[in-house]
Amino acid sequence: MALAYLTWEARDAKHAFADIGWGALAVCREARAVDGVADARSWGQTVGRVAILIETAPDVAPSLVSANAEVVKATPALNKVARNVDYQTWADPRVAAKNMEASGVA
Repeated sequence: MALAYLTWEARDAKHAFADIGWGALAVCREARAVDGVADARSWGQTVGRVAILIETAPDVAPSLVSANAEVVKATPALNKVARNVDYQTWADPRVAAKNMEASGVA
C-alpha cells in the first residue's frame, strides 16, 4: 500500500469552502476510477483548506495515479479556486523503489 497526501488551500477569501470541496470531490472520483486505487477521499482541514488522501495497491505508485489523464482533467476545477501547497508520498520501500523507477531517477 502507498498513500498520496495532497493539501489544497483557497487562492483568496472569495472562494467558498464548498467550491474547494467540490473540486476535491471531482479529483477523488476520478482517482478512484483508476486501476490499482483502493480509495481516494478528501477532508476539510480548516476554512479554505482541504486534504486529499489517495490509497493505492502495493504495486501502483501514487505518482502514476496523479498523472492519469482523467485525474489531470479533473484538477483544473480545483486549481481555479485553490493552490496545491503540499504533496507527499508515503510508501513502503518496495513501492518507493518502483516510484523512483517510474520517474526515471533510479
